[in-house]
Amino acid sequence: MQSLGKKRYETRVTRSKDLVHWQDAPEGRAFLTFNLKHKNLPLRPADISESNASDAELCEWKGKTLVYFTGSDQVIGGDLQWAEFDGTPRELLEHFYE
Repeated sequence: MQSLGKKRYETRVTRSKDLVHWQDAPEGRAFLTFNLKHKNLPLRPADISESNASDAELCEWKGKTLVYFTGSDQVIGGDLQWAEFDGTPRELLEHFYE
C-alpha cells in the first residue's frame, strides 16, 4: 500500500525471487487505486468519497483473472468491488514490469 498523502492510499505490485530483495513496479503503475467519484460507502455520509483501494484477492476463472478488493475511506466504510482481466494472474502481474 502506498500513501499518496491527504489520507489517500493505493495498492502497488512488488516482487521478489528470494523474499529478501524486493523490486517495486515502476512509479505510477498502481495495481489498485480509488475512485473519487465513488461515494456509496456503507456507514458513511453520502458526500464521503473513496480514498483507498486495498486487500486484493486474485482468482483465475475460465481463462480470466478476477480481482476482488475493498474500496473505502480507510476509516469506517468500505465495499467489496471487482475487476476482470482477460488472462492469467501471472500475465496480469507481468504487465507491471514490461
